[in-house]
Amino acid sequence: MEQYNNALVLQPKEKEKIAAAYHNTGNSLLVDNKLEESIKAYKMALKNNPKDNGTRYNLAYAQSLLKKQNKDKNKDKDKKKDNKQDQKQQKEQKPKEQPQPQQRQKQMSKENAQQILDALLQDEKNAQEKAKKQPVRGTKKAEKDW
Repeated sequence: MEQYNNALVLQPKEKEKIAAAYHNTGNSLLVDNKLEESIKAYKMALKNNPKDNGTRYNLAYAQSLLKKQNKDKNKDKDKKKDNKQDQKQQKEQKPKEQPQPQQRQKQMSKENAQQILDALLQDEKNAQEKAKKQPVRGTKKAEKDW
């Protein structure tokens, strides 16, 4: 993190390098599970280089992780609340069977899926443009040595 911050100070006018430093900072924070800080870093990277699809993808990924984490926290709170109410009811009434927890399906939101899809499509377009710009290499015919 310190090295990335030093890079920001050394290159204040080069937006691509600043964006790369923020992108790398976001990656480091994401690995440390500091989701909110990583999202801020990715946003700063996109402000400096809005065409960076890798950063856009990482931002969408970090946002989906944060959203999932918040949902899990809310579910835990609800479970604790429900458990307290169940315990209270069980003390007042005869014991009942515990309901089976439902399996939850892991799904990403439509927005996140669309962002990822857009980033992949942009990468594909960039790859095709790059391939078109490269000169076509012709095949040499082997000369007969007889």
